[in-house]
Amino acid sequence: MNVMVRSVDGAVSLQVDEIGDVVEVEESIFEPPPETLRASLRVIILGIHKLNGRLLHVLDIEKAWQIMDVPEPASIPR
Repeated sequence: MNVMVRSVDGAVSLQVDEIGDVVEVEESIFEPPPETLRASLRVIILGIHKLNGRLLHVLDIEKAWQIMDVPEPASIPR
């Protein structure tokens, strides 16, 4: 399953295991990422929100895109 995300560089498709409910939460109630996450993951998490027995991790897509080793698309010959 894929999720399309818009970034300043264009649309990005992210492959995900599943898509849950869409929820809106106030940024003011976010908590910092847990210390149990690797440092390399904590830098791309904006914050977490506690849900019923689960954690919602809010991904900073711009930072995630910057650290990914994604080559530029090749130009299409005409």
